[in-house]
Amino acid sequence: GEDDLTTERIVISQKQIAELSEVDGDGSSDDKYKNEQASIEVLRDIKFKLVDHVYFVRIWSTRSIKSVVNTASVWKPDTDLSWYAKLGRQKELIRLGHFGVVGYLAPHKEKHASHNSMPQILQMTDMGAMGISGASRHKNILNKLLPHPVRFHLVWSKVQGKQPLFAWEAIPPSNDFVALGHVFTNASAPPVLRDIRCVPKHWLTISNTVPRLVWTDVGTVGRSGSLWSVSTMNHLVAVEGHNPPQRDFYDFRCKNFFCTSDFRMVPAT
Repeated sequence: GEDDLTTERIVISQKQIAELSEVDGDGSSDDKYKNEQASIEVLRDIKFKLVDHVYFVRIWSTRSIKSVVNTASVWKPDTDLSWYAKLGRQKELIRLGHFGVVGYLAPHKEKHASHNSMPQILQMTDMGAMGISGASRHKNILNKLLPHPVRFHLVWSKVQGKQPLFAWEAIPPSNDFVALGHVFTNASAPPVLRDIRCVPKHWLTISNTVPRLVWTDVGTVGRSGSLWSVSTMNHLVAVEGHNPPQRDFYDFRCKNFFCTSDFRMVPAT
């Protein structure tokens, strides 16, 4: 069936961004070509877009630490009501990491003075999903394209004060995927795997945005650490010590796109 074909044909290979002419076809009658086109047509029903986000749940703030010098708060995008229909099209908001800000206002209210940008998450619109079978197909494609991590690694924690903070790095299922931001909790147990999703590496490009300091734990006790906002999406990461993180971070190659069965991005017009 069409659903099975879609699931089976989603395999990763090193591909560049595709042009629309590459996936529209030229009317060839070759059976193999038709099968490839059928698979691509299903994925052409799936559209991705980076959108500003305004719904957040506060995970932690420095109000719980009396000796703190700097103030900050950590926030989780609220996507509990993210599966909805608009004009018959199913939409889902996809969490790729958590956010942090200087002060106590929610991220969409506390615009960073240095770049004045809103926090963003990924929106997936399924223009073909209808009913139970459509929703099942939608989830199958989502789990193939944007899988959950396989586990979490504890990066840093601050247990001083009434409310502890634990910072977790998501481990993708393979090197073909990237976890864009850290996940933060108030408990020493790892987060649930479904908390975020990973992104195909060749949907991404290395970000030129310099990490921006959100908070250092100056004035507190215990292992020193700091929180940084990274990339143009403003995801939050934690590091030991007070120096900026040294690894690469990523931005999306396109902000509005489709995806072919072999993971190539097709810019949406």
